[in-house]
Amino acid sequence: MASFEKLYGFPKVVGAVDGIHIRMKASNKNSEDYINRKDYHSIILQGMADSKCLFRDIFVGWTGKFHDSRVFKNSPLYKECLARTFLPNNLNKIIANIEIGPLILGDSAYSLENWLMKPYSDRENLSIEEAKFNASLSKCRVVIENALGRLKD
Repeated sequence: MASFEKLYGFPKVVGAVDGIHIRMKASNKNSEDYINRKDYHSIILQGMADSKCLFRDIFVGWTGKFHDSRVFKNSPLYKECLARTFLPNNLNKIIANIEIGPLILGDSAYSLENWLMKPYSDRENLSIEEAKFNASLSKCRVVIENALGRLKD
């Protein structure tokens, strides 16, 4: 958490999560389940990376037709976060008179949780503060994009 705050100015972050489609040959069984939104066969790899772009959690195997948020909600990481066994409450900190616990960052595909931050929806009506928040979150969330990008290379 200290590293994320020092490098990116975003407090209480332990990691960023995202998914990637891994291309595969069509399966003989239930082939249509593996076709993703870009119209090729894939399985999904979900990863969570730390501030140094190192994977701290991997969940893989869901077919390409599923959305990142559905894969996440069915992952062990999600269940551990809900149970507060992965992000324990004893690491909470008061920031601007609000108690903030450890956080994971996601993109707009994920659902907002008290332990998962995502950007404000941009419908061309963001306040200056919301736009700044989105920019800060994006700078911080790039760690998972870089980590997943290394897998593609």
